[in-house]
Amino acid sequence: MKYTSTRNKLNIYTSEQVLNYGLAPDGGLFIPDHLPRFSQDSINSLKGSNYQDIAFFILKPFLSDLFSDIEIKKIIDEAYQDFDKEIVTSSPLGDNYLLNLFHGPTLAFKDYAMSLLAKIYKYYLSKKNQK
Repeated sequence: MKYTSTRNKLNIYTSEQVLNYGLAPDGGLFIPDHLPRFSQDSINSLKGSNYQDIAFFILKPFLSDLFSDIEIKKIIDEAYQDFDKEIVTSSPLGDNYLLNLFHGPTLAFKDYAMSLLAKIYKYYLSKKNQK
């Protein structure tokens, strides 16, 4: 996956550069230069899948230039091992549903992203023999 900055779309960055920089050198945020497209059939095939399988489906295009499928699955499994068994639930709210994002270790929605990001860095740095 290639990335650009929100402040300058002319410079292209690799996934490895994104992990090393954190923020783009121009102070912008990194964004993918394109978003993967998923067919309706592939999305429908996820019905009834667990959170980890859905996360793998979505994350694979973003991480496959850094990690193997096995590593991506380990990253996801480890990231969410301290979450409640359900990981994500929903509650009816009138005609809609409320997505409950409090099943992580600190009971905050940030756990979903930060737990994953921490494991991505752990695996990335271990491949580079760095801390």
